Amino acid sequence: MRFFKGSKVEVLQEAEVPFGSWRPGEIISGNGHTYLVRYDESPVDSSVAVERMPRRLIRPSPPTDDPVRWSLGSILEAFDSYSWKVAEVVRVLRKNQYLVRLLGSSLELSAHASDLRLRKLWLDDRWIVTQKGQGWRLVKHPSIGSYKWRSLPHVLQCDKCDNISIELPLVKQGQECGSRLVLVAG
Repeated sequence: MRFFKGSKVEVLQEAEVPFGSWRPGEIISGNGHTYLVRYDESPVDSSVAVERMPRRLIRPSPPTDDPVRWSLGSILEAFDSYSWKVAEVVRVLRKNQYLVRLLGSSLELSAHASDLRLRKLWLDDRWIVTQKGQGWRLVKHPSIGSYKWRSLPHVLQCDKCDNISIELPLVKQGQECGSRLVLVAG
């Protein structure tokens, strides 16, 4: 997908937490292969970060979600330190307040429902919800043989039907492709 000046996007920050994070920004310019992205300002730091990024690390901003009532064990994305990170609900504090733990980390944070969203993949120029907002829980991180992968796959199991959803990064270290695969079995 090509992006144009003014496009609202998210950029994969691979160094952030084990599963990476998605930082919101806007396209300033680009040539179809790399783009100059201005990241959204932080209220703490008035300087605006600008960075040239390859297309494979950029996706359009996902559409906003309808309100979701999250349940214990829901896998979602939480907005923390100006980027969206994969997290799990560990406690429902109040109606719209949740305690979430960033996956691959022991860090827990209190988050308002407005700072939580469904996990979505940008695949073949369309958005795919990787799991429903309720009733999915992380069950394990399986090993994938002897390959060195950038991050471990996400394995989710449905509380109601016991279906398994596996999202695997298909990129071995050193490869340039950012494709992902979602498998559902059950």
